[in-house]
This record gives sequence, C-alpha cells and structure tokens, in this order.
Amino acid sequence: PDGAWRKPKRVYVTFNSEDAQRRAMEAYQVSALERWISNATGWERDETPKAFDGGTVLSVARPVEPSEILWHNSHIKGLERFLRLLASVAITVGVLVIVCLVTFLLRGSWRFTLSIFITAVNAVLPVCIKTLSEGIERHVDFGDAQDSMFLKLILARWVNTAISVFISYSPKDRLSNAALSQVMLILLFDAFLNPLIRVFDPYDWFMRRFVSPIQPTQRAANRLWVGAIWNIAERYTDVSKTIFVGLFYSAALPVAPLVTAAAVVTTFAADRYCLLRTWRRVPELDAQLARRTIGIIAIVVFFHFWASLAFFLNWGEYSELHDADDADWDDKMDRKINCFDGLLTCDLRDKNLTKAQRFAYRVYRPLGYIAFAAALWKFVGVEIKRAVKAFFFGAKSTQPDTQLVPFRTLTNVDLYVPVVAHDALDDKLLAAVLVDVPPVFLPVPRELDWRYLCLATPEEIGPLLTPDARASREDVLKLIQSLFGVVKFYQAPPEYNPPAGAAPGR
Repeated sequence: PDGAWRKPKRVYVTFNSEDAQRRAMEAYQVSALERWISNATGWERDETPKAFDGGTVLSVARPVEPSEILWHNSHIKGLERFLRLLASVAITVGVLVIVCLVTFLLRGSWRFTLSIFITAVNAVLPVCIKTLSEGIERHVDFGDAQDSMFLKLILARWVNTAISVFISYSPKDRLSNAALSQVMLILLFDAFLNPLIRVFDPYDWFMRRFVSPIQPTQRAANRLWVGAIWNIAERYTDVSKTIFVGLFYSAALPVAPLVTAAAVVTTFAADRYCLLRTWRRVPELDAQLARRTIGIIAIVVFFHFWASLAFFLNWGEYSELHDADDADWDDKMDRKINCFDGLLTCDLRDKNLTKAQRFAYRVYRPLGYIAFAAALWKFVGVEIKRAVKAFFFGAKSTQPDTQLVPFRTLTNVDLYVPVVAHDALDDKLLAAVLVDVPPVFLPVPRELDWRYLCLATPEEIGPLLTPDARASREDVLKLIQSLFGVVKFYQAPPEYNPPAGAAPGR
C-alpha cells in the first residue's frame, strides 16, 4: 500500500547505562516461537512484554557497534542477500578451478615459477575477492561483510597455496625434492618477503609521493595520506593460510613448522608496526571473526592429520622383496595407497607397512576424527544451538559485568545515526532528522559543523524539489520526516542525580 515502505522496520535504543540496557533486554526477551504465536493469534502469557503498538510483540536483540552498520543495505531482504552471496561463492570457486589448472601446468616448469605464481595469486586474491564481494554481495553490517570475505579468502588461499600443489603432483612426486622445495619457498616468502612488502608498502608510497602532488584539490591529496586501506579478514586469512601450509606438509617437510613459527612472529611484528603507524583506522568490530578463527584452527588440525596419513603411508620405495604385480605399487614401483576414498580412510595392505606406519595410522585416524568433530561443532553445532535456544527460549543476555559510567558523560562514543559513506567522500554524511542531539555524540569529526554534513535539512532537500513541493518550509520539513528516520536525544530528567554507589541511569 501507499506509504508502507515508510513504516519503521527497526529501532535502535541507546541507554544511559549498560545496567539499564541489560534489564530492558531481560524484560523484553521473548522466544521466536512465542512471538510468532502472539502476533498471529493474539494470545500472550501474563509475563509476555506488552506490545508497543497494535498488539505486536517485538524482537529485541543487542545490535552491533554503530560504526559497523551499513545503513544503505538495511532495506535489502534476506533472500536477495543469500542469492547474491551464492553467486559470489560460485564465481570464487570458478576462479579457483582455473588457478588449479594453471598450477597443474606449471608443476614441471622452472624451479621458482610455481612458488612465484602461488605467491602472486595470494597477493591479488584479497583485492579480487573484496571487489567481487562489494560488487555483488549486500550485507547489513561491516562484520558480516568481513566474515563473508574471510570464508571465501580462507577457501581460496588454502586451495591455491596447499591443496592445488598437492593434487597437481602424483603420490610419488608429492614427496620429491621438486615439490617440497616449492612448498618451502612458499613458506619462506610468507615468513620474510610478504612482511617486508607490507611494511614498506610500495603502492601506498608511490601514491603519496607521485600521485598526491598532481591531485586537483587539497582534499583529494589528503585522502592519499590517511593511511593504507586494510581489512581484518585479509589479515586473519593470511596467518591461517601460513599455518595451514606448514601443518599440511609437516609430515613430509619436518622443518615446515619452524618456518611457520618464524612467519607468525614476523607477521605479528609487521602488522603491529603497520597498525600503529601506516594503516588507516577501520570501524570497531566485535569478536565474530576471532570466534570463527577458532573453528578454522580445528579444520587446520584435521587436514594436518589427513595429509600426514597420506604422506606417512605412501613413504617408501620399491625393492625386490615386493612383487611387481602387487596392487599396492604403481607402474613406477612406488607405494600407492589411496587415503581419499573416505573421511580419513586409507585403502592399505598391512603386509606392506612398517610398524611406524601402522602406528601412525592407528593414532592419526582417531585424532583426526576428534579435530573434525571440534570443527563441525564450532561451525555448525554452535549456530544450531544458538538458533534452537533463540527459537524456543529466547536469546538471553550474555553480558556478565556492566559498566557504571553514564552514557551522557562520555565524549568519544557515537550514537546510532544513519550515515552515508563513500570512498570519494572525505567525511560521512548524516542521513537522519536530528532532534536535540548534542554534536559530541554524532559520528562526524568534532571540529566540523554537523549541519554541513547532514542530508536531512531543508537546505539540502529543498533545491531538489519542484516549486510546488517546496512552497513552504513546513511542507519541506514534513517531506524530510517521511523520507528519513529520526534520531532523538532525551535529556536527563531534573531529578536525575544518582546517589554515591548507585548505578547511574536507574
């Protein structure tokens, strides 16, 4: 119906204290099942929070940080976001297939060709996947966008760095000096070359030194000096990729874990320097990617056990003691045991295995299953558990401690104000009607006048309207209120003076 799109869909409330927020969430927390039943039938329990308007039971949840919200995507439906994500993943998989084919063609070339190709692909993957994600996907907050990029980068870098090399060589050649030297070069590049490139950052240096002086305006030149663009998903995947390669080949290349440890140390030192001195500031993030990485480490350990089984069981050369027609040996008289017909299942003949190989098979299989179960729980089980609890019991507040500092006394915390951001803009533009909001709480630089950065004003909207529509200032204000959301700041009541020791905001 006409005007339905203007109805409020979501309301953000900032409380004066965390204790007040916790008590409100506990009071208005209702399970999804009960909310659906109440809204469909009108039936409510006595303890169900009463509706705000027209008998609707609201869904109340703790939001992400204000700087994380992508306000321009808040109107996109969940189905459309899912289909866009599916298309992005399909394109990523197609690119990885091409990378694997190129890796297969380069496996017999000059010694450094394959390692240089893999390192170069790893360097351009973040830019390509970021461009792909921003062009196709639509996320409602920055954390979800980083999570999507994180998972695609994990898949792409693992396949490009370790799995493509592994499947490109025959079981015999996987343990050859040529194959293992390629893996060692990849690890050495990760340990020493890549951190140096990040520290010196030749691209950013070139843009500041040569491109900045020829910019048409000072503001355009200043944009090149605010620091290099980076994202946390790329940094998490870079470290996890190095750990994955080191553990994947640790059985065939015992020195790999040492080089991996060195790579972790140099990466930490380089990232710390860049974070404090050269990179630009990014929006505040929650622990979403950190929790995701715990599950990634479990997957890394699982693949370590699986690959180690394959390396251990295929180690060995043909001797006269074995029959040339034995099925366990291929035409080149090399051991041939397939460990990829099933999950951690190897087709082997015990008569051709040494005691050490049989011991590795008995130990590594159960450990691999444990790692697989841990990864499955972290990626799937935890999400199912959270969804079931929210559906039947409601999502309870998990904030054990509350800060007693009143929000009104803070000066470096932003309110939930819709903004428009773009790479071509030096500052964010406010896209809301502001009512009694102190400028100190707005997500704009404190030294600037917020009125020049607000879109929801007669000065900005009036010139865009027809002469009839802007006949009076009141008409323009009504139109603005129907187009933009409202952010209202409530002043403290006159009696607001909490006694010593009491929680502010009660």
